[in-house]
Amino acid sequence: MDFLTGRGVGAGATDISRAAFIIRQAGGTYSLAKYYAAIRDPAFHAPTAALGRQNYAIDRSWQQRALEWTGILDLPVLRVSLAGG
Repeated sequence: MDFLTGRGVGAGATDISRAAFIIRQAGGTYSLAKYYAAIRDPAFHAPTAALGRQNYAIDRSWQQRALEWTGILDLPVLRVSLAGG
């Protein structure tokens, strides 16, 4: 599953089905990691370690970082318009 594009085997054709697929995958991954953390079963060490190595950090775009750096979002005026933009 490519989480950034929402495409993968069984992801579906609509936005709702793609979102549901991502949520199911994330829920399964979370459950596996919680199980391993609680039980420490050696059979689950390799899968959870592999998931940790494939972690991909999602960062803000340079435009968003620049806008936050200016401090303009802290101004009490136009906050709703700027946040929506």
